[in-house]
Amino acid sequence: MSEKEVSIVIPTFKPSYLERTLNALSNQTSKDFELIIVENGTEELCLQPTLDSYKRRIKIKHIHIKKPGVNNARNIGIINSTGGLIALTDDDCTPHDSWVEKVKMAHIEMPHAQIIGGRTVLDFASTPPAWFISPFREIVGELDLGQKARLIKDLEYVISANMTFRREVFDKVGGFNPFIGGIGRNFQANDEILFLEQAKKLGLKVGFYPDMTVAHYVPENRIGIDYLKRRFHGQGISEIKKERLLGKSQEEIMGFFENETMDSPWSLDLYRKMKDRLNEIDRKIYQTNFFKTRLAYLNGIKQELFQEDKK
Repeated sequence: MSEKEVSIVIPTFKPSYLERTLNALSNQTSKDFELIIVENGTEELCLQPTLDSYKRRIKIKHIHIKKPGVNNARNIGIINSTGGLIALTDDDCTPHDSWVEKVKMAHIEMPHAQIIGGRTVLDFASTPPAWFISPFREIVGELDLGQKARLIKDLEYVISANMTFRREVFDKVGGFNPFIGGIGRNFQANDEILFLEQAKKLGLKVGFYPDMTVAHYVPENRIGIDYLKRRFHGQGISEIKKERLLGKSQEEIMGFFENETMDSPWSLDLYRKMKDRLNEIDRKIYQTNFFKTRLAYLNGIKQELFQEDKK
C-alpha cells in the first residue's frame, strides 16, 4: 500500500455519463492514482469495452457485484483499493484537471482534518431557469462553502461526489451503511452525512478544501418540478433513516420532525432571502416550486417516521 497513492472509487449503475468522468481522469496533472470502478445492480458486465479503451492511460480496476446499492459498491471498491488516500466521486462528475493533485495537497495542508470535501459546481445540460436557485441547486449536488480551506461548522456537510479520507478513517467508521442511500433509483441520500456524523462521534474532524473541485452534470429533466418533488421526498425519508441509524430515540426523532415542520433553518428564512433576488414572474414560480418541494420533503419525513405504526 502506498501512502501517497490515491485510490479513486466510483460506484456506477447504468453509467450514462461515465465517459466524461474517464476523460477527465485521463487528463489529470498527477498520474499517481488507481481508479476502481464498481459496477453494481446489473446481472452482467456492461462497461468492459468502455474501460478497455482507457486502460493505457489510467490504472483501472473493474469490479462487478450484482447486489444493488451505492454503498455496497462503494465499500467493496474501498476494500479492494491499494492507496493510502481514498477519493470518492460519482459517474456523472467531471473532476477538474488538478483534482488528484489537490486531493493530495488537501491532506498535506489540512492534517487536522481526517475527512475532506471539496467544491462541487453544477454542469447543466441546458441553461436552468432563473428560479432554479437555493435550495434546488443544493439538492442536485452543488456545494460551495467559501474560498478558504477550513473545518466545517455544525449543520454544514461535504458530499461523496467530492470527498477524500485516509484508509484508516474507513476502518474506524466501519464503512458506508448499506441501509441508507441510493439503491437503483429510489431518490434517497444522506449516506455520506451518516458517515460524517459517525466519524464526528469518534472525534474525527471534517474539512473543506475549495481548490479540490469537481463538476456535477445536471441533465435537463433534473431541473423540472416532477424530479425535484421526488428528490425532496426521498430526502425526507433519508433524514429519518439517518436519525434512526445514529441511534436517536423516538422522542429525539419526533423533536427533529417538529423542528423541520415548524422551525427549520431550511425553510422560511431561506425562502425570503432567495425570492427577493428574482423578478416578479420568476418569484411566483419560485414560490410555487419551493412550497411544492417543501411539502414533498415533509411528506417523506412523515412517511418514514410513521411507517412502523402501520405494521
